[in-house]
Amino acid sequence: MALRLRGRKSLPKGFVLSKPINPSDYDESVIYKLEQKRRLIITRKHDGWKVFVWVREDGAHFYTAGLNLIDSRLNHLASIIQERMDLFKVRNTLLVGECILEVDGEDDVGKVNSFFKADLAKAQKLQEEFGKVQLRLFGMVPENGKEVSEEYSALGIFIHLLRTFVNCTLVGTVEGVVSSYDDAKKTVVKKGWEGLVLYDSHYHYQYRLDGKAPKRPDGCYKWKPILEDDFIVAGHFLSENDPKRLKEVVLHQIDPVTGKEFECGKLGSFDRDTRAELYELLVNRELYG
Repeated sequence: MALRLRGRKSLPKGFVLSKPINPSDYDESVIYKLEQKRRLIITRKHDGWKVFVWVREDGAHFYTAGLNLIDSRLNHLASIIQERMDLFKVRNTLLVGECILEVDGEDDVGKVNSFFKADLAKAQKLQEEFGKVQLRLFGMVPENGKEVSEEYSALGIFIHLLRTFVNCTLVGTVEGVVSSYDDAKKTVVKKGWEGLVLYDSHYHYQYRLDGKAPKRPDGCYKWKPILEDDFIVAGHFLSENDPKRLKEVVLHQIDPVTGKEFECGKLGSFDRDTRAELYELLVNRELYG
């Protein structure tokens, strides 16, 4: 089923884009083989809010990962994209990126979450206090079911986006890491980054339009450092008396020796704000990606 955007007023609600393969689901030798073939693209994984940007004839329109239209709080980013629209080879292009808010040079996921969940007036005040929300792009999806070409390979996407947003501080691509894979992992730990996203330069995004997640295709991999206090939320339970209240979550960790996930218990001792935020993350799925 082809993604057809021309003439539409909103994104198709069943659109789901492929995601990177999790660290526990691939053998690291795959990354070293790509590196040997000089086909490895190493990028910084930001800790922010995933968005889609629909570049149309009438401007740039921002959507959440749940495909809900975002209001005017991102007009400063939309205007930058609109100024550069002539550089896009095809209208009705869908861009994929991460909105971030940096505090002292580091991604502050709490601040960017507050920005998106606050009303418009509070969101603008937050930007006045901490600076403008920025956009870091990493993907591009062709419209109208066009045959996938090198232009839409991972390498082609990054080259095009770099040329489009050169010398722009608020909009740009995710940060590329020009080093060996092993050195890039050390950089993540040294700088306290969220992790890495690794691409085969030939990689193409996949998507489905029936609301189901596509199989995570080979060629895009997520890497995060294994820390003793890192947990993976592998499942959740809702209150039997109140289905809108999160009861507890199932926690997994990754064995640093085998690299495999294992269950390490359940947790339900949250304060009210954390419980509400986890409910939104796990049940409403607005923050996924």
